[in-house]
Formats: sequence, structure tokens, C-alpha cells
Amino acid sequence: MIINTKEAAELAAEYLTKQNSLRHIDKELLLKCANLSAVELARLYGFPLITYETIESDGRIPYGRLSKIPVDIFQVLQNGREVEFSLYDDYLLTEQGKVGVSYIYLPQYGEINDRLNFDSDGVETATVSYGAAADYCLKLRLFEEYAKWNELYKEIISRTKGSKFQGGQNFQI
Repeated sequence: MIINTKEAAELAAEYLTKQNSLRHIDKELLLKCANLSAVELARLYGFPLITYETIESDGRIPYGRLSKIPVDIFQVLQNGREVEFSLYDDYLLTEQGKVGVSYIYLPQYGEINDRLNFDSDGVETATVSYGAAADYCLKLRLFEEYAKWNELYKEIISRTKGSKFQGGQNFQI
């Protein structure tokens, strides 16, 4: 499921202004909170993020050449066809030439992303927006509102946890 963090932040702003009577929303702070919520979902709650990138290969691709830090590589394509690959401690061994690599990664804290591709159909924009609303209230020291939004966030995570990791089967470009 592809999540747009800006949309999640906008949804959180809508929730907060309607249900908490907040008149002014710091949109930049709320976007940071939405990104933090997405990172938490991936790192703390086990909803992996997946990505695909095209890279030039001489047969060996050091993991450091990938734009994200891979946790697991599940597919390599060349000219639209799946090709053989092997994983080693510090590199991926595959065909020479231009290849497409699909892999699971964990985002870094503080990283701002517009689009995140979760490998779970259960993670929705609302999930990220509830987390963003909770974090935003906490940062503003609105503790009662934080507790309410955090409870909603945890509830939706609990319901979503039934969605098992599929090793890239939910991948969308």
C-alpha cells in the first residue's frame, strides 16, 4: 500500500481541527510527525517498506550503492525478466548491465518521504495520520488529546497486525 505522507498530514490536520478544536496547525511540524509515524510503523511495529530502483551493475552491487539500506532483497529484474542473484555480506551478485532491484528497507529517523510503499495492504493513510495526530499533540503537550489519538493509533495497528508480511508480494510501482 503506497502512503503519501503529505496526505496523511493533511488528514491529521483535518482530524485535529474538527475533533480537538485546534485553530492553528503547524503544517511543517505535522508533516514531520506523519513521517515519524511511518518510520515507527516500519521499525517498531514490523510493517516493512519496499522499494524498487534501477542501477548499473558490473555483476556486483555493493549494498552501499542502493539508495536505502536493504534489509532483504527479494527480486532482481533485467529487461523486464527476473534474473538470478545471490546475497553476500556486503554485496549483491547478479547480471551485468542495468538491473532493477526490489528490496525491503527500514527508513531512518528524521528522513522525510513523500511516498512510502508498505508491504502490507492493511497500512492505510488513516493509520499514519492517527500516529501523526498523536505525536503532534504530544509535542504541543496536549496530553489528553495525545492519549486519545495514541489509543486510536494502537487500535488500528492491532487490527492491521493480522496482515502478514508477504515478502514483496504486495509490491506496487
